[in-house]
Amino acid sequence: MAKIINSQEIPIDIKYINGLSYALYCLFAILLMFGLIQYFFKNSNNLGGVVIKGNVAHNNISSIRNQIFSNLQGNFYNIDLIKTKQAFESITWVNQAIVKRVYPDQIEVKLSEFKPKAIWGMREDLKLVDDLGIIFEANADDEEYEQMPQFIGSEGQGKVMLDMYKSLVIAFAPLKYKLKVLELNARGSWIATLEGGAHIELGRGNTSEVIGRAQKFAAGADQLLSKLNKKANDIEYVDLRHTDGYAMRMHGVTTLDLNAAKASIKN
Repeated sequence: MAKIINSQEIPIDIKYINGLSYALYCLFAILLMFGLIQYFFKNSNNLGGVVIKGNVAHNNISSIRNQIFSNLQGNFYNIDLIKTKQAFESITWVNQAIVKRVYPDQIEVKLSEFKPKAIWGMREDLKLVDDLGIIFEANADDEEYEQMPQFIGSEGQGKVMLDMYKSLVIAFAPLKYKLKVLELNARGSWIATLEGGAHIELGRGNTSEVIGRAQKFAAGADQLLSKLNKKANDIEYVDLRHTDGYAMRMHGVTTLDLNAAKASIKN
């Protein structure tokens, strides 16, 4: 029997060409759409403004907005939020910036500042330690500096020194003079200076050991000062590095006076 050929059947090469044409058309359409989307993002919805929130006691929000806004690149859709965040956090005193888009055309930034607790290093270095022990550069006025204690130590020791400072403030409370300078030297030895000028060698050791020596000294010195009719600002130097006691030098007080007062306390 003779085979009947379907005159409507499309040759394979024509099918291939049609399929390829369709695929190229789809690809062109996708690329065109992608290009239009990019064009839209780049050329529409210009950034309408930057809203800055937060408690910034050491900065002026208007000046921050003017300074940063002129350096922002892009529009509402394609602005780089990470770089914007970094730009705000580069401003003096700013600890953290939370940046987000707010439709239809604004960027909202919430700022938080460092909360300074102490001066780091020399006063002229303009470095401070915040409440988490983070060291940061700042510009503080003279009055603000005067109210802060001073930490002297190696980089990265901010948290350790802040914790020690808080404990020593409690330990030295019986002396009724503020702790003004705390130093942790390269040998790991702690040195404290009180508001009245007393220079106290606390020695090395973990926190409990150092605080234990400070507490024992403060309690004994309080009685000793009462016997001598003196105050903590009369103390010139104290060495707490001895295991069986401490050595103390006072303004206008001789060794005999100290020994007599100590004997009186023991009796």
